[in-house]
Amino acid sequence: MNARIPVVLGLVLALIVAVVYVVHNRSEPRAVDAGAAAPPSASEALEAGPCERLPGSFKLAAGMEVGDARASGPELFVPITFAKGADRAAAILAFDSETSAPRELPLGTAFGDDPPPRVVVDGAMVLAAHVLHESKDRAVRLSRRKGAAWETAFTVPWPVGSLSFDAAARGEGALFAYTDEKPDASFVRLVDMATGKVTASIATALPDDVELERTADGYLLFWTAGAPDELPDAADPNEGPGEARSVRWIESVRLDPHGVPLAPPRTMTDKRGHAASLSLLPDGTLFFRDDFEPQEGEGTRIFRIAADGAKPAQVAAGSSRQAFDVAPATAAVAVAVAFVDTEGKSRVVRDGHEELEPLLDDARVLGVLPSAANGVWVALRAPDAVAARAAAQDRGRAAPAADVFFLRCRAPR
Repeated sequence: MNARIPVVLGLVLALIVAVVYVVHNRSEPRAVDAGAAAPPSASEALEAGPCERLPGSFKLAAGMEVGDARASGPELFVPITFAKGADRAAAILAFDSETSAPRELPLGTAFGDDPPPRVVVDGAMVLAAHVLHESKDRAVRLSRRKGAAWETAFTVPWPVGSLSFDAAARGEGALFAYTDEKPDASFVRLVDMATGKVTASIATALPDDVELERTADGYLLFWTAGAPDELPDAADPNEGPGEARSVRWIESVRLDPHGVPLAPPRTMTDKRGHAASLSLLPDGTLFFRDDFEPQEGEGTRIFRIAADGAKPAQVAAGSSRQAFDVAPATAAVAVAVAFVDTEGKSRVVRDGHEELEPLLDDARVLGVLPSAANGVWVALRAPDAVAARAAAQDRGRAAPAADVFFLRCRAPR
């Protein structure tokens, strides 16, 4: 009897091993379809991109800098400065079809540090705010479109030390906003362009990036303010000399139809943040980027502030510090935010859905073409930076041109 015990124990042990093997290797039952392809991975689905490039493209002048586009009627107006011989010029490009080249509406000479013009839309009226240099003075001229030309509506001084300005029109009048930094104080000033009178001087700290838009009952004004964060630590061997770190936040104020503040300015974002690159849409929605990175290489974040002034809502994370673009909503398409991630890939966010879009690599979305029934984006691809520098150094070589093309995008997934 005792001789049988090892045999019984061996059988029991073998049974246990067999049960463990079956349990470990079993799989859930499934229907097998030999003709079905394996579902794409998330990365493969993203790589396809939501857009298709439409036939045709147009070449634009070299050395171009683009400002914020605005739509009116069937046209999209894009402000630019560009190289013109040995000088620079400012103009507005008017797009009205994906099958025809834009019309150039010249505004005049531009200088190296001048920002692109500002397009101002008031109903069917289209105006352009353009920097002028007369003698030693600097001014901003607001010109009203008249067919293929412009007629001067207003001209106001713009102090040489100011870094940013914007304008908005209301009927026969217009409001001009600009930053004004003094050694002992800084302001955002508002000027009635018809009379030249200052309607308000709003005290703030190191203002920049002014954005002004007309509302139903007045105006809405945003700007960034800043302060030193901390000085480099002289005792730290890894800290070299340079500018002090700074923090930046966003402030806002509502104005009456005459440009007078209705209440004190509101602080819209965290004063410990690093707000930059404001983009204000015609409906009063503001987009901005916060350049703070909790960990190096993590990327920045893009936020949206609704017209009602609610708390900023995050739109995207992992953005690089390159400029991002916002295409306003139309009846056919949702608001789109296009940005470049930390790996250099282009992404588009619509209705909370984020997708890769390889067609926008090294390109920018200028806006939505209003004349297209189902939503067409106008995009711009600048020439290769290396080729542009080589052409600038070799005067006998033609400067490479920029390429404008058009995209139609399917609905967000």
